[in-house]
Amino acid sequence: MNSLKPRSTGNEHAIPRKGYVLSTAVEELALPIRHTVKALQKRAISKPLREAIGILPQPQSRFYSEREAWHIVAICLTFHKATNSPEKLQPNICLERFFQRTDVNAENIVPDLIDGLSAVVCDAKVNDLLPYIIDAHGPGSRLSVKKSPGTAAARAHKKANGVFYTPADVANYMTTAVLSSPIGREPPTILDPAVGTGVFLRAALGQLSHKYSTLSAYEIASNFLFGSDIDAFALDGAAFVLLNDVLEDLPVGMVPAEAWQRLRSNLVEVDGLSLDRENGSLGRHFPALQDGADIILGNPPYAAIGPRSDMAELTTRLKTLTGRDTANLYPLFVEQIIRLGRTDGSGAMVIPLSLACNTGEQFRACRELIERTPGLWRFAFFDREPHALFGEDVKTRNTIILRNSQPGERHRVMAGPLRRWRGTEREALLSSIDFTDISSIPIQLGIPKIRGAAQAQALSLLEDSTTLGSFILTSGKTELRKLPNAHKTEVLVGPTAYNFLNVARATVLPLSPGEQLSENALHCLTGLDEEVSAAIYAILSSDFSFWWWYVQGDGFHVNLSHLLNLPVGDLDKKRLGALADLGQKLWDEARRTPLKSSNRGRVTFAFPTRAFSPLRQEIDALLRQSLGHSDEFAASLKAFVGTVVDARIFQSHNQK
Repeated sequence: MNSLKPRSTGNEHAIPRKGYVLSTAVEELALPIRHTVKALQKRAISKPLREAIGILPQPQSRFYSEREAWHIVAICLTFHKATNSPEKLQPNICLERFFQRTDVNAENIVPDLIDGLSAVVCDAKVNDLLPYIIDAHGPGSRLSVKKSPGTAAARAHKKANGVFYTPADVANYMTTAVLSSPIGREPPTILDPAVGTGVFLRAALGQLSHKYSTLSAYEIASNFLFGSDIDAFALDGAAFVLLNDVLEDLPVGMVPAEAWQRLRSNLVEVDGLSLDRENGSLGRHFPALQDGADIILGNPPYAAIGPRSDMAELTTRLKTLTGRDTANLYPLFVEQIIRLGRTDGSGAMVIPLSLACNTGEQFRACRELIERTPGLWRFAFFDREPHALFGEDVKTRNTIILRNSQPGERHRVMAGPLRRWRGTEREALLSSIDFTDISSIPIQLGIPKIRGAAQAQALSLLEDSTTLGSFILTSGKTELRKLPNAHKTEVLVGPTAYNFLNVARATVLPLSPGEQLSENALHCLTGLDEEVSAAIYAILSSDFSFWWWYVQGDGFHVNLSHLLNLPVGDLDKKRLGALADLGQKLWDEARRTPLKSSNRGRVTFAFPTRAFSPLRQEIDALLRQSLGHSDEFAASLKAFVGTVVDARIFQSHNQK
């Protein structure tokens, strides 16, 4: 196992945390910026400024286009700090310094710029938040729509395209991870195939500037950083983000506008899926990457691919595309780590958790491709509660996938647990991530989310184990309202879980007058007889079953396959009888203290059993004997449950 500690980039305002929602901080600055852009579009443009701004690759008109207006605003944002009066916005000086021309008359737009941007440019958060506030589409998050319904259009656009910009600390962690191993060429070339406004390239620039201090930041950005995107506005913004970070390192005599052009030439308006090293399309768009990039970085779209005119060609070329419009985009970009990188290249992407646990054809194909591709593959997993990797405004469960490859290196796979943490522990979370070698465990059906050699060994022992399904006569769906009349051989299991699997048997539900039960379907397992059903209840209430579900699933949904495929080992008649006795005693306790909750007028009941530790410990001891697990695994299981239930950071081995 190992851990990676990212070097801080100081972008604290671009990191979500408890009490600090990234989209809210961004919108405070971005809203007046978008208002300013709209105001500029109504103004006539002077001839000298039109000539100067003609660096943009599009025809010019008498009035500012939206793209030109964003260009002017971005110049003010990036050059304000270089003026003689940083406490006062001076648009003409910003424009003169950017173009190195004194005739760029902007007098007719100065009032709009001063009124809209004066408070923004003087805000200390602008530098950190630049990639986000320069996003022309707006915040577009769940929380932004609740606070401002007018942002619904931006949310719809981002959701349809699966675009959510990455917090700075996540990009920094991923960049550090791939740069921590030797790279084929020094400095390495880096490509983000869905670059957006450049969060990852900014992180890479910071890390490379630190590592290769003999090169200027401008040399690194202009020679080694590349990106593609289908959004020209985003690419313009990314070029300004990089220019902002290299401004003090420009070659003597270089006009900043020319530097922007040079950086922008590395950012190509093209669909990242259309690029390929083998067919030469990558080299045509990026001549410096003829034989592939050394590192592929990014946060790809989380959305369906939709109808495409090139679907047949993509399906032929990409092994993770099924040819259907409903196929998800992000596995295709995971494949691009391989197809766009050098044969000894590295890569990192932040993607949904479903890569690890979705059993669909496309996700299985992606995992099979990973198994066939040389290199060290590492997977870090993140839950969405209590805190989420992307912050409170974008609640997702995520995977960070890392690949490092060297010539002749054998294939290895390493994974971590599904991590929960609190907003105050975010920095500790990213500094404590470590991995366990699972190379001996097949991952086609899913990537297990485990931690430590004891868990890896325990999992390997379960491959040919007898499963719970062997003791189940029938399985299907039922409803909570049927619980009072459930048959004595039936065991009901909730379709979702968090800190425990919600397991129940027949009992009266304490409904108050006027209350209505939830109509959500429950899993219904029918045991071979009443004794077996009591044993099934005991098994599903164990810490081991909770661990198995957490390792195989997404930390929320409980699928029927999780229950039927649960390993139970060598359950002889004696152990089965002992489990049945313990299960009956445990249910007698749990049924007396149900946990009632209400959601939208519908009542649900849960029957937690953690308060009855002695009974549960006996159940887990019997299962450990049946499964042949070690005492080391028992200790690991206990630590795992406590960490997950309390949402604590998993301690690294040298902290234990």
